[in-house]
Amino acid sequence: MTDAVLDIRQLKTHFLLEKGIARAVDGLDLTVKSGQILCLVGESGSGKTVAGFSILGLVSEPGRIVSGEIMFKGEVLATKSDRQMSHIRGDRIAMIFQDPMMTLNPVLRIDDQMMEAILIHHPEYGRKRARERCLAALSEVGIPAPEARLRNFPHELSGGMRQRVAIAIALLNEPDLIIADEPTTALDVTIQAQILYLVRKLCRSHGSAFIWITHDLGVAAEIADRIAVMYAGRIVEEGPTDAVLDHPRHPYTEGLIRSLPEGQAPGQPLFQISGVTPSLLNLPKGCPFRPRCVRAQADCETAPTERISEETRYRCFHPANTPNEGSANELS
Repeated sequence: MTDAVLDIRQLKTHFLLEKGIARAVDGLDLTVKSGQILCLVGESGSGKTVAGFSILGLVSEPGRIVSGEIMFKGEVLATKSDRQMSHIRGDRIAMIFQDPMMTLNPVLRIDDQMMEAILIHHPEYGRKRARERCLAALSEVGIPAPEARLRNFPHELSGGMRQRVAIAIALLNEPDLIIADEPTTALDVTIQAQILYLVRKLCRSHGSAFIWITHDLGVAAEIADRIAVMYAGRIVEEGPTDAVLDHPRHPYTEGLIRSLPEGQAPGQPLFQISGVTPSLLNLPKGCPFRPRCVRAQADCETAPTERISEETRYRCFHPANTPNEGSANELS
């Protein structure tokens, strides 16, 4: 795909523990195009964050990428040295963390942190030009009186303001790819809505590809062009947002959608997917969702191959009824 910014094939990131091997990411296939927002959705422990860290080469011991390929703008990231990756991170690929205080240094003013993010990659800018770029970035993310905010320390800003600063830092060098790890989870609904609108607008204007990691399908519905649903280290369903949310194929996707409060009748208990997420050290035989699945049958003890129905791909032997479906191998 010539317009693919990121192309991941059969990525496996495992944690080699004393008790065994935790397969946090176990055969991930993912493609993100320029100007596209893809939401990576799933419960805690599904492997979403580890996938994001794998792309950036930030997985620490005892975790390691054991196989697979990560192609970024035609370059194989796995062959890059730590030094080469440090030039890519923050410049061509940026990350926004869930807690902006993980990004912002509490003892440095905002201007020092923002200018460092530019000058470490582009020393030719000089401090004057770098400061002008910082002011422009703060204005882009809707921060009032940006000149005054540059002189603030992080603790002098509200949570929503700090997250806007973190987004501004991610945008400073106009990266080709931005990875956001649940950056609106700790914000109130009004600020969250503003951030979602802002990200979508900036993604379109800058043409950056965006991976938004979240457990919230409501957020995904608001912002995503495509949704990829992860479970136990694998993508179990992926496709255009409307197709995935309106006609889910995988039982896990159906369960997540039914769990949304918006779909519940007043006074009725909220729907819950039965059971708990499996231990990555001891995954069930065959389909990892089998012990929790209402449609599980004997053949689910065999790992399902990827299938395609119209624009959606999924891994399930007994999906919701859908026309024109076949195995991915048959259709390729």
